[in-house]
Amino acid sequence: MPEDDAWNSEKDIRILHKIVKYCDRVRAHMERFGEDENQYLGDIGYKDACSLCIAQIGELCGRISPMVRTAFPYVEWSRIKGLRNIINHDYGVIDDSMMWFFLHDQVAELRRSCLDIIRTLERTQRYDDPRR
Repeated sequence: MPEDDAWNSEKDIRILHKIVKYCDRVRAHMERFGEDENQYLGDIGYKDACSLCIAQIGELCGRISPMVRTAFPYVEWSRIKGLRNIINHDYGVIDDSMMWFFLHDQVAELRRSCLDIIRTLERTQRYDDPRR
């Protein structure tokens, strides 16, 4: 494999940790504002706080290396980045119920997946590093 195609595990691990951090922030917003969809739908501050986190998550998903995207295709990297693009460029067309579903049902799964990938990459680093 050419060196340019090699995993930059440390960079991907840093990005994945940031995604986890933003997932935690979504969770904190949900705990603060409530886990009721009607509360979310009726509170622009709640929607804005969560949208900022999702936009950041989408931006970070776009920075994940192609190798990691290929190795872990069960994470919908491109779709999450697409959601970020809708938030940042076409805010008026966001389907609030779809966003609630993502926040309520998908963010926790994304967090778990990122933590699993981090563990896998860290194990791979240990075995690939001749100094260890």
